[in-house]
Amino acid sequence: MLWLMIRILSITIVNMLQEIKDIIVYCTLWCGDCKTSKAILRQKNVAFVEKDIETNLEAKREFLELIGDGPHRIPRILFRQEDGSTHGMVTIDTLIEPAPEVLIMALQAHGYIPSDGK
Repeated sequence: MLWLMIRILSITIVNMLQEIKDIIVYCTLWCGDCKTSKAILRQKNVAFVEKDIETNLEAKREFLELIGDGPHRIPRILFRQEDGSTHGMVTIDTLIEPAPEVLIMALQAHGYIPSDGK
């Protein structure tokens, strides 16, 4: 019985130490770069939240708030993780119209896919 309690406690501790993180992709249906970025994420089995800024008014509002007076370039890919002190999600990296190799390097750097040693 003691070993079971220890096992449950160790699983709980491991789960608490895992980072909570996500990826948000602001995009449109017609955008070629958006299609390429989403295809890479799917090919690498990386979960992401797709936010179409043309069909989803809330996504459009978020996008406009995010970019301010900046250019409306898409895709805009946010890498977010939980802030340990507030338990809210904070953006730790943003990619704008990334080339495929740049997106792959970011996925590696943020631990979503293994590095290929290059």
